[in-house]
Amino acid sequence: MAEIRSEYEKALMEATMPAGKRKILLAALQLFAKQGFDRTTTAEIAKEAGVSEGLIYKYFKSKDSLLEEISKSFYDQFRNTFLEGVGEYATLDELVTALMRDRLNFARENFALIRIIGQEVFMNPSFRTAIVNVAVNNGHINKYIAEIKAKYPDANPDLNPELLLRGVLGPLVSYALITNLFHLKSDDEDGSLTNLHRQLMLVFKGK
Repeated sequence: MAEIRSEYEKALMEATMPAGKRKILLAALQLFAKQGFDRTTTAEIAKEAGVSEGLIYKYFKSKDSLLEEISKSFYDQFRNTFLEGVGEYATLDELVTALMRDRLNFARENFALIRIIGQEVFMNPSFRTAIVNVAVNNGHINKYIAEIKAKYPDANPDLNPELLLRGVLGPLVSYALITNLFHLKSDDEDGSLTNLHRQLMLVFKGK
């Protein structure tokens, strides 16, 4: 089975947790990526992880809660990578350019996991609600937004967690998903990135 070589997987290997739980998370990640969330059973996850199926239910209430934990942990890492250093740029335009190019690379490198989460966000209403609640009701994002507003005088005064997620993460992840999932190579990638940059500037400047 081809492994998902992602920063999330590396972080999971280094995290402090029971060995059995780590095996379950890694096995679930591999199987969800290979055959989809719906087509993967807890029995298959247990077999892949080399643990009993009962151990899965010791740590997770259901397969849904297993995916939620993977998603929340990945979101924490994505959030930190996405927003770290937001006050280090001279202008808002430089910040947006860095977010666009560097974070697109992050999204591409973690494409398999983002695809799993994206599919369930669209197909599973309860999962979508859980992920949105975690993302929006997060003090770390408010801290980064306050830093952006303090650093850049032309920043959108109405910038908030929901707008940031919908208006910035959405286009970035969508762009990465489409180019990877369908293996699309734009004949004018610079033009496509220019349009993406324009979208992001509308969010950060509000005009």
